[in-house]
Amino acid sequence: MSIRILIERDLNRFWKYKWWVTGIIVTNLSDLLIMSLIFSNIVRKEFVPEYLKFTAPGVTMMALFISAFSIGREAAQEIRRRYHHYLLTLPYNDWELALGKILAGMIRGIIYALPFLLLTFIIVGIPSPIGLLVILGVVAITSLSMSSYGIALSALVEKIDIYVTVRSLSYYLIFFFSTIFYPEDALKHLTQINTAYSIVLEISRVNPISIAAEIIRNTVGIAQAAQPNIPLFIILNLIITVLGITVYIRALRKK
Repeated sequence: MSIRILIERDLNRFWKYKWWVTGIIVTNLSDLLIMSLIFSNIVRKEFVPEYLKFTAPGVTMMALFISAFSIGREAAQEIRRRYHHYLLTLPYNDWELALGKILAGMIRGIIYALPFLLLTFIIVGIPSPIGLLVILGVVAITSLSMSSYGIALSALVEKIDIYVTVRSLSYYLIFFFSTIFYPEDALKHLTQINTAYSIVLEISRVNPISIAAEIIRNTVGIAQAAQPNIPLFIILNLIITVLGITVYIRALRKK
């Protein structure tokens, strides 16, 4: 049987709630515009002269993370309800089961991020063809690793309430220990005032979502963008993807 069937299964579940997804996308887009308009008059202009342009790529990656990571919630429910026992009876090996779920999460993340990416291009301008390919590659790689991280977490944490708590903690670290909402220069300035902020700065530099946002910012020519560590970005996402698949496979056979 083709792995495509496994991918279609999770995508069909995604499309089953298409109007809910559409509503969430519209709501998040509205939040982006409202938040940016408000903060543009609050954030110091020497750090971010045009806050809407700066934050659009970051919020795009944030939305991608939320959608790609959501595949983990469904995987957690399957494990909690022992539905994965049925999956193990299908004519697929363990790697195909894990890869099918992760690829479905990746596609869902890309679909969810596209409206935000389009809005980003409207706000900051359309990149060159090569730049567009770079951005799409970054989106695909990040979505793949984050969906892998999501299913790995679902496999490690069986109780749904603990899973939700750990997921919320992941959201907090990914979103606020990053350069989604504020530039690296601002974090450096805060570190000079209070060394405690150095933790935020250092984590933001190895945060895959931060690096992805900075790659997009550099590609579309946003002046406040930090210099992204592209080799580190590729290595981190590869490690997360492989670890996620490995953890999920082991969990399937233990539970």
